[in-house]
Amino acid sequence: MSKARFCKVCGFEVSKHDPNFGPGDICMCCGSEEGFSDDIVYANINNLFTDSLLQEVGITSDFIEKYLYEVMKLDGARKLLRLKWIRDGYKWRYESGRYKSESWDKEALRKQLLNINVAIEDYNI
Repeated sequence: MSKARFCKVCGFEVSKHDPNFGPGDICMCCGSEEGFSDDIVYANINNLFTDSLLQEVGITSDFIEKYLYEVMKLDGARKLLRLKWIRDGYKWRYESGRYKSESWDKEALRKQLLNINVAIEDYNI
């Protein structure tokens, strides 16, 4: 039996629905693509995220200028993607998909985030 794999952004158990899920595949829940969505270069960050979202995680224009052509560390990139997804209402990427939980609410989100050791309380929702 293969080990459970979870989306590193939203905690959805991707291997339960696709045992071959890996880099290049898109999460059915949050829509992030491991190995692509989390490959963020600071030079492009303003095109991907709002100023208020960047301020919320402490990324300033001075910081961006200093690290302009560097790639964001994976943990930081995934945290930023997660924050954006949560601030956008943590909607399922594929609303009509067969994988969506029937009772998708804040409590379901809390449980799902625990799969990747993330506390919902860290996101003030």
